[in-house]
Amino acid sequence: GDHTVRDAPTLHLFNIDATTRTAASAAATTLAANTVQINNLVYQEGFVAKYSRAGAVQWAKSIGAQRLPNLSGMTVSNLKVFCYKASTSHIINTHLQGDMAPPNRPTHGRRQDIEYDKGQVVASAQGGTVGGVSTITLKADSSSTSGWYNGLMIEITNGPGYGQKRTIFEYDGSTKVAKVQPHWDPNQFPTSFSTYRILGGRPTSWIQGTHWSNGGVYVTGQVQTLCGTDCMTSDNKTASSVRIGTMRADYENSNAAGTAKLMQLSLAQDDHLNFLAQFDNTGAVFWARAVGVNGHSGYVQEAHSNTTFNISAEASTEDEYYQGATITLTDGTGAGESRVIVNYTGATRFVTVNADFSWMPDSSTRYIISSRGTAGRVLSGSTTTVQLSGTQARNQLTGAYVGQTILITAGTGLGQMATIQAYDGSTRTATVSTLATAPDTTSWFHVLDASGIKGVAAMEDRVFVTGFYTASVRHQNCSFDSATVTEGPPENTHPTTVFECGVVGGSPPAANPNSASKTEAIPVGSTSTDVGSITVDSTTSWGIFTVAYNGSGAIFWAQNASSGAVMPKAIAVMDPLIAGKPLPGQPGDATHPKDIHSEKYNTAVARGRYVYVAGEVYDWFNAADFGRTVEPVECSAGYTIGEKG
Repeated sequence: GDHTVRDAPTLHLFNIDATTRTAASAAATTLAANTVQINNLVYQEGFVAKYSRAGAVQWAKSIGAQRLPNLSGMTVSNLKVFCYKASTSHIINTHLQGDMAPPNRPTHGRRQDIEYDKGQVVASAQGGTVGGVSTITLKADSSSTSGWYNGLMIEITNGPGYGQKRTIFEYDGSTKVAKVQPHWDPNQFPTSFSTYRILGGRPTSWIQGTHWSNGGVYVTGQVQTLCGTDCMTSDNKTASSVRIGTMRADYENSNAAGTAKLMQLSLAQDDHLNFLAQFDNTGAVFWARAVGVNGHSGYVQEAHSNTTFNISAEASTEDEYYQGATITLTDGTGAGESRVIVNYTGATRFVTVNADFSWMPDSSTRYIISSRGTAGRVLSGSTTTVQLSGTQARNQLTGAYVGQTILITAGTGLGQMATIQAYDGSTRTATVSTLATAPDTTSWFHVLDASGIKGVAAMEDRVFVTGFYTASVRHQNCSFDSATVTEGPPENTHPTTVFECGVVGGSPPAANPNSASKTEAIPVGSTSTDVGSITVDSTTSWGIFTVAYNGSGAIFWAQNASSGAVMPKAIAVMDPLIAGKPLPGQPGDATHPKDIHSEKYNTAVARGRYVYVAGEVYDWFNAADFGRTVEPVECSAGYTIGEKG
């Protein structure tokens, strides 16, 4: 290949012969990795591929670097995929052109969750004769799309016919006449004095006149960046960015028709970021969210020297919150340089870095701080071992960091990345894959373990992610407002009008600005609608988080368990029914199910939607509190795991 760049490997995907069950002789499609510079360090992409049931390649998409500074590195790993009704996912969160104005609220999980339309009855007709059909004429500004209300329920809410509920089986958009079944009550059918509402439906998922539960191809993974051996001396460092995918053509900027729209996320140097993304059945990406981050971005407020300055008021108020994290100046005075934060005072947002910046930062200086895992000074080291400093509870647990990535972020051995293969909690010594240069007491280390995703599951238009965290982290959220923008990310949208995702984590770094064809966000920016886990205490080695997003990428609940050391291993969701009815003794809405053994049903399950998370407990000294059960309260009120009342 070109001597100025690294050779880019090409992935070959083959169809499977349905008869012989072997791969075809020639590749059906190929996927070329991004071309990176010859002096870039470790680089690894991820990919997602779709095969048909018969083994034919449908498409393949890569997840890799879009922006990577010289002598830096990036890896995409830990990919997980979960599909739910993926065959209909090409219509997630969309209207057909010409339909009514798009809704400005997130999607919902059940057909009966939302009131889709309401108004005054214009007229109705009573069937009942041979071949007769009962109808109702809706208000004049009802949908002009025939079949739009098919399968939904209409309820008479006032006036003649009050309380009757019927199913719409055919709708004429030109006349606004809906055919219903069963027939209206012949003694009390709706008139122009009646009002109605239409319930259920999926206004953001429409196909062939039927409203579906949203589907999708959900992908999770982790991105790690490496600043490199010139991290403390170079002036060309900026935020790296990872391209999750390309958005559908429906969401192209109307001012730049035909230009691809890209969904990307920015990272600091020596950073790690978990993501959750939703793809459609063609491989186009709808949205991406950062899960479990604790970094930050903003502007310098006041500088006192080349090593000390105050950062944005939105930064953490917790002392030493960013200690050991890498700060990169991305714009303004000092842009392109990175340093390690060695001291942080939360009350004043006062930062001290390990070495002078070439220029004193000022109010024009924009920065991005990496998510911080376990970080500190190296106590001793060799090419295969690193002795860690720090008083965290997990430092004392043998095996604590096995499989995690460790970076040397400053001092001797700067810019190296290794995998922890073994860990001795009694001596706080990690055995690592071979380093080229042994770190010493001048070195700083950073274990990229702020958080990690362990499982993903989906049900209806909801996707559930579980993972671990070792520090206070946030989950990127998205709120809805009435502002319209000309480019994504798409939420509940019309092809020509995109409802703004009120918070996408802040603007990208000014260095290497985006063109109009890109959609990129710094997910580590602190925002009012990010959802944060509670601050972990000194006894926490790992906590569990579980967060639920809807089909539009908005969080509708998040839960966590802290203290002790608990690691999630798997997640599952289910919607059980017994003949469509709850068990005897269960509440009708199944929101507070009782212990089924008390009802003498030892193998049955109560009706309801449940999320199950399985994990392992490593620390028997410190109990992890999972909260309280619904019923019976005496099982958990005031107690923690391991205690009995």
